[in-house]
Amino acid sequence: MKKLSKRELEDISRSFIDKYYEIMKKRGFRKVEKIEPKIMLREVLGLDIQYHILSRNGSILGFTIGAYCEVDVFDDGYRTTAVLDGNTVFIDSKQAEVNRGRTNFTLMHEGAHQLLLKVFPECYDCGVKVCRSTEATPFDPEESAEEWQADYLASILLMPREIVIAGLERYYRSQIYGKYGKKRYIAYQKDSFYKLADYLGASHQALRIRINELGLVLCKPPSYIIEYSD
Repeated sequence: MKKLSKRELEDISRSFIDKYYEIMKKRGFRKVEKIEPKIMLREVLGLDIQYHILSRNGSILGFTIGAYCEVDVFDDGYRTTAVLDGNTVFIDSKQAEVNRGRTNFTLMHEGAHQLLLKVFPECYDCGVKVCRSTEATPFDPEESAEEWQADYLASILLMPREIVIAGLERYYRSQIYGKYGKKRYIAYQKDSFYKLADYLGASHQALRIRINELGLVLCKPPSYIIEYSD
């Protein structure tokens, strides 16, 4: 596994995000305000997406692999075999029906694994990459580091900095009440935050984490502000 910093992951993501913008502009979108994971995976990363029931208890949210592999799935309640061809992502179909934000992040997480495999083929093994809802396996430092990379890269691909900032300005425009140097302070409103998360197709948790990673701070009462630097 290649050791990569947050800054390096941001840099790696840039060309793929820019390619997404180019695709959307060719479709007639003058301004891109959010990222659609299916378009990112299929048209930018060149991946196929398939939906299956991946576990009996719902603990497995996604699969991908960099080589041919047969895996167990549980469609229609029966254990069957499905094929991953090295260029395909499996998403749990039950999750996709009920949790849009988590499904979008899982798509980007598995897409991030494939992106890293393609950019650094000599540094990552082609074994099955599993996205779980809970930690169901013993702690493995190297596997955890690789999953952290996929998580961080997924958050960048789903919520690029400029998209998040534009979203904050869109939903908090009338609530800016002060500036200090390069920092802007925005009155935090739960409804506006939830609307922004829904608009971006992100879970509330993923959006909070991404905002913090961008150097922004969601403040609790009594402050009720979001603080960030230009």
